[in-house]
Amino acid sequence: MNVTIASNPIKATFDAYGRLVDFINTNCAKGSILAEAPKTPFRMTIELGENKEVTIRQDAVKPKVCKQSNAIEFTYETLEFFDGQHQLTIPIRLSLKATIVNDTLVFDAAIANGSQARILDFTYPVIGKIADLGTGLPPALLMPSQAGFRIQNAPAWLAGMREHRENSPNTATHVYPGEASMQWQALTDDQNSLFLTAHDSDFYPNEITQRGEANRNFITLEFTRIICLEPGRNFTSPEAVLHFYKGDWHKGAKNYANWMNQHRPPHVKPDWIRKMAGYFLVINKQQYGYEMWPYHTLPKLYELAKAHGCDTLGLFGWYHSGHDNQYPDLEVSPTLGGTQTLKDNIKKVQDEGGHVTLYYQGHLIDETSDYFRNKDGKRICAKNIWGNPYVEFYNKSHQSDFLKNFSRKMFAIACPSTPEWRDLMLRRQDWLAKLGPDGCLYDQIGGIIPYVCFDKSHGHKQDNPALSNTGGRRQLLNSLQAHAKHINPNFAFMSEHINDLYSGYLDAVHAIGVAPSAPGDFADAHDNPHSVRRINYPALFRYCFPNDVITTRNPNPHISTRLSNYALAFGFRPEMEIRYQADCDDVLNDKYQQTREYALKIASLRQQFANELLLGTFVDNDEIASCDPHIIATSFVNQNTMAVVLWNDTPNQYPLDNFKAKEGWTVDAIATSDGPLDKLPAAIEPWQLIVARYTR
Repeated sequence: MNVTIASNPIKATFDAYGRLVDFINTNCAKGSILAEAPKTPFRMTIELGENKEVTIRQDAVKPKVCKQSNAIEFTYETLEFFDGQHQLTIPIRLSLKATIVNDTLVFDAAIANGSQARILDFTYPVIGKIADLGTGLPPALLMPSQAGFRIQNAPAWLAGMREHRENSPNTATHVYPGEASMQWQALTDDQNSLFLTAHDSDFYPNEITQRGEANRNFITLEFTRIICLEPGRNFTSPEAVLHFYKGDWHKGAKNYANWMNQHRPPHVKPDWIRKMAGYFLVINKQQYGYEMWPYHTLPKLYELAKAHGCDTLGLFGWYHSGHDNQYPDLEVSPTLGGTQTLKDNIKKVQDEGGHVTLYYQGHLIDETSDYFRNKDGKRICAKNIWGNPYVEFYNKSHQSDFLKNFSRKMFAIACPSTPEWRDLMLRRQDWLAKLGPDGCLYDQIGGIIPYVCFDKSHGHKQDNPALSNTGGRRQLLNSLQAHAKHINPNFAFMSEHINDLYSGYLDAVHAIGVAPSAPGDFADAHDNPHSVRRINYPALFRYCFPNDVITTRNPNPHISTRLSNYALAFGFRPEMEIRYQADCDDVLNDKYQQTREYALKIASLRQQFANELLLGTFVDNDEIASCDPHIIATSFVNQNTMAVVLWNDTPNQYPLDNFKAKEGWTVDAIATSDGPLDKLPAAIEPWQLIVARYTR
């Protein structure tokens, strides 16, 4: 028998097994958005003896039901499972609860592990199966992976995946905090939106999942918590909030950001970081010992950086062992020029108005390093469920087929919960600062996958392997940020990866995956909602955390015209990378002169409107009343001034006669890369970018 809870405008119906079978918001649609019930209300994986993969689903077991006016609770006093041979009962008590709060449905759960098993992961809630959001249009998936992406017609995208018999066919997953940069997923058809958001202040690793079916256009949304719950312990699942409302994605994203900002520590960024024009990344010496940029060439590198519109040199591989080699045992390179030459030439760049950051590695331990072999490395590295170190491999060969195929360098992973690793990172930060840079970049610790460490000697948060990385990394980042400002309030602390949990500790982020997708994809998404395509959608993160300073990730010795426009439109700082000898040759010979000159023009435009584009707050289209939907239109507000960026990323001309800022704004100045305009033109030309400043 089904049970319904309701509070206008929300009505939620559950079957006797605890599955959500109908979900209605009468403000959005007359009927339920759930086309079919999911197979199970939850899943759980336990480690029982030698069997590390016992899966529990209660497909046929009815729990006890307790209903209140706006809440319902399903309780299993014990759980049943099949171990491959027998149907067994295990003393794990599980309570699943759903409560209507305003116009949302809030899910929580409680587990009492009275068994001898370790509960590895727990999937709840399971929201599906969804075909559309009540309008008949196929929903797009919004996924905050790094800056964010959008999948048009997500059910068809999942249905069309290659079938296989491995884990999770027709499924997309992203782990938070890792490649998933925020704890939410959403469906939208731009008329209605459905958000599934996690409010987890302990920050357990969370696999954010979209599940489909072969040749059937449905989508199911899930959260799977990695909890590693030991025998005799209890777990209260953090809230998951289901919000179905009329309107586009901005409302749901803002609600999440308001919650998350309670858990992001405030700090003052150095002024030079807030005004940073661009990041010119250089590898002085590569992994296999190839030297490209001795220390005396830093002034020349800064000259090249300025020619591309950048004002900051990011030095990687500046140490004697070369890039991605011998971490954490890094030393100044005598063959690149020695300590005094490095200091002197950093100072020369600074005297010219530039800035320099020095790279350090905060995550990897080279297994051939002295630190790993003879010091703390083996003991403090993160251990997997088998008791072995996690490893990653990196190969920076650029010419040799032998090195490419047979020389992948192996690194263990430092467990950030260990005080020895934190102490080492702080000592090395002091060492970096004494060389005279404006800041440091500790690679990878800004959001790489949250390895679960099973070494009990490391002192993990709550003695829980699942919190070893998120708990330890926040402590590490907080220590490094505080120590950087103790060294000098203007000494910047940077890292890699976009992630809301960690970027609050950083002054700037060296991004991953920040680049435009196919030309015209935003316009095509509007014209063809049934087409299946992936679109890089960076406004998702930028709108939630608009004051994070984030570079584009550009592994090229030039900045393409579209990347220059993309960075300006979405508030990123442009980046380019000089990593190999071919890159050195190209940049010295000005091979990409045309794009370099355009990048310099866009940099000039950014400086012209720096008060808004650099020092203002990215608000996406919040302050835009109307605009042709084929045009990318974003806005940046700084108190009583605003810059609007209009970018036509298509080969077609579009009219601007219907463009309007919201009431109260008056246009003050208009410019393109070619100079100022007296007024907004009647149309925006193919590939053109226009910036307009408004006052109120």
